[in-house]
Amino acid sequence: MVSLLLQFSMERKGKGVSIDGVPFPFEAAEIDFGEPDSNGQHSFYQLIHQGRVIPCDFIGVVKSQQPVYLKGATLTTVPLRVNVLSKGLSYKEL
Repeated sequence: MVSLLLQFSMERKGKGVSIDGVPFPFEAAEIDFGEPDSNGQHSFYQLIHQGRVIPCDFIGVVKSQQPVYLKGATLTTVPLRVNVLSKGLSYKEL
């Protein structure tokens, strides 16, 4: 994940109140991690798909630093990955 996004997230860590301003009775913070497309396939995407329910945000980058030939393939997989991870596939759909 882009270092700048991680930095923005880390600035918010350690906050002890909800979005409504109510103090949490416990310590809370999100966990941020990420890899482009299939680099995360067998690490955390598999955990999200086969593990417990985990709220996720997927960030698709339109202007990539990667070579042009990769841009279309990488960006088109974002909605596909979100669909599969959020809804899953039946045995027949596989």
